Amino acid sequence: MRVHIPNTLRDVCETFNVDRTSWSFSRALEQISKEGRGVAVLLSGNDYGQGLEHNLASALAKHPEAAPSSAPRNDLTIGTGSQILRDIGVGKMRLLSYPARFNAISGFDLEVVEFVKFKK
Repeated sequence: MRVHIPNTLRDVCETFNVDRTSWSFSRALEQISKEGRGVAVLLSGNDYGQGLEHNLASALAKHPEAAPSSAPRNDLTIGTGSQILRDIGVGKMRLLSYPARFNAISGFDLEVVEFVKFKK
């Protein structure tokens, strides 16, 4: 399962941040296809790639601790994704994402049972 927000560098150029590597949309779709079932939700909105300078600095950093942190998750985005998942019948899910805490998704009857990290 993947709720995805576009990032130009990651999605088009396959450039990944060294400190928190995340799935590109095409690789998430490949993983879901490989597993034979799953959901991919693509949300529109601000492209995280708009901070191009920040994203390039993160992608090119030789030391992860020196890389700037990625953009913070937006509670509104998490809420929108949660509503969509609830509406299509998702409950327990394996999430294609780095491990993170998602507050209040239980209010949508959602539960993350596993985080599937991206491997380059």
